[in-house]
Amino acid sequence: MPPSDRGDGRGRRVPAVNTRDLDLTPILAELAETWPEEWVAAARTRGAFHGVALLDGVATRIAVGDGHAERSRHEAANHLAVAGLGLPFRTPTPVRAPHTTVEWTATAYERLDGAALGDGVSWDVARRTYLPVLEALRSVPAAAGSALRPVRAWCGGDAWGGLALEAASGQPPEVRLLAERLVSRLGACEQEGTPGVVHGDLTPFNILLAGGAVGLIDLDFAAVGDPAIDLGWLVRAFAGEELRRDLPVEELRRARLHRAAGPLQLAVAARTIGNGPLEAHALASFADRAAEAAAALEER
Repeated sequence: MPPSDRGDGRGRRVPAVNTRDLDLTPILAELAETWPEEWVAAARTRGAFHGVALLDGVATRIAVGDGHAERSRHEAANHLAVAGLGLPFRTPTPVRAPHTTVEWTATAYERLDGAALGDGVSWDVARRTYLPVLEALRSVPAAAGSALRPVRAWCGGDAWGGLALEAASGQPPEVRLLAERLVSRLGACEQEGTPGVVHGDLTPFNILLAGGAVGLIDLDFAAVGDPAIDLGWLVRAFAGEELRRDLPVEELRRARLHRAAGPLQLAVAARTIGNGPLEAHALASFADRAAEAAAALEER
C-alpha cells in the first residue's frame, strides 16, 4: 500500500518510516528492561531495512514499518534454514525469539567475528573468497533449500514485477518503458538457468573473514533461485574479461540484468514497509542507471 495509506493495525495513522533516521535510543532503553544485555551502551549502525545494535557476541536488528513483526520472523527462520544446509561457513543464528512492540521488532543474532571482505579489492584477491563461496552454495541440492524463503520474498516474490511497474508508474515515460522491458526480459532469462541455493545479497560487506574462516551474514534474501543473482555485485565491481575467466558467460549476462533490476526491487520492498524516502531513492537510482540497464537489455 502507498505510504500515505499506512496504519498500525489499530485504526491509527502512522507516518511514513525512514530507517535511516530511526532513533534507536528509546528502543534500546526498552530492550534493556527486557533482555539482560546492556543495550543502551551498544554500538549502533543502520541498514536499508534495520537499525542495528552491536555488543560482544550479539547483534540485534530492529525492524520498523509495516509488517515488522512478520518480516522479522521470516528473516530469523531463514537464518535457521541456512544454518541447516551444512555450508562450510559460519552463519549467524538467532539467540532468542524476536521481541515485538506495536512500533518495532528486535531480533538478537549471534555476532560473527571478522572483517568484511570490503570494496576496492582486485578480482585476483576477491576471487580467492568468492569462488569457494559460490562453489559451496551451488553444491547444495536445490531440494535441500526447500525451507528457505521463496526467491524475492523480500520484494513481493512472484508478484515483484507488477509491483515494480506500479512503483515506477509516476516516472517519466522512458523510465517506465525501460522498467517494463527489464521486468519482461529478466523473467524470461531466469528460466535459462538451473535454480540453486543463493545468498541473494552477496556483496563483499556480507562476507566476513577471520583468519582462515569465512562467515556469511545478512541471510534474509537467501533462497533457491537463479545462481546469477549472486553475481550481481561482481559485474558491478570487476571487469568482464576478468570475470569470464572464472564464471559462465551466460550467468554473467543474466547477472547484469539482475543488477539492473536491483533498484526496482528495492523500491518495491521500501513501498511495502512504508519507507517513502527509500522508495524515492531507489527509483531515482534506477533512472540514473538507465544507460546500464539499457546496455544489459541489449546483450545477447
